[in-house]
Amino acid sequence: MDNEKMKNVSLKELYLYYNNIDKVKEPERAEMILELIKEKEQTPQFNEPRLAQRPVRLAAIFLDVAVITPVIIYLIFFTDITSQYDKTRTDPLFFLMHLLFAQSLFLLLNGYFLYKYGQTIGKRLLKIKIVSVDNTRTPFIRVYWLRYFLFALCSGVPVLGFFFSIFDPLLIFRKDRRCLHDILAGTKVVEA
Repeated sequence: MDNEKMKNVSLKELYLYYNNIDKVKEPERAEMILELIKEKEQTPQFNEPRLAQRPVRLAAIFLDVAVITPVIIYLIFFTDITSQYDKTRTDPLFFLMHLLFAQSLFLLLNGYFLYKYGQTIGKRLLKIKIVSVDNTRTPFIRVYWLRYFLFALCSGVPVLGFFFSIFDPLLIFRKDRRCLHDILAGTKVVEA
């Protein structure tokens, strides 16, 4: 591969070339690849998406809540959807019914956008999206089950759920801005 083509190769591929080249037989080529690696490491990657800003992520959550809350209020107060269940918070069936109801509603509103674009309504409006840590599209199953369903399930556990709900979003203040649900799902939120 000539020098011009090597400039268009990704950093990961350059490392592979450098590790596989016979440095004794081709010292000039090895040196050229090493120089390209150093150059790519020092220049910002234009195809590397920028991490979403913390306030934008927070605003996206508020937008998602603002969209879903009126629907939940209407369904709970103006229909008899929950009337057949014991309305005590200690009843596991009550918790399970509300979890499944809320998740169904979440999927109804956001499922298409999550599947197609890696976004909820709020993320779509604010032009941010969920991607894998390697910047590839994250499978819908992983995004939904590990980022959303598991989080909702853990948040509903008495006492521990409260601490989990506080600890999870605090991790956004780390350098990589990944919350616990991002870490579990192998995702991050970037500008779209």
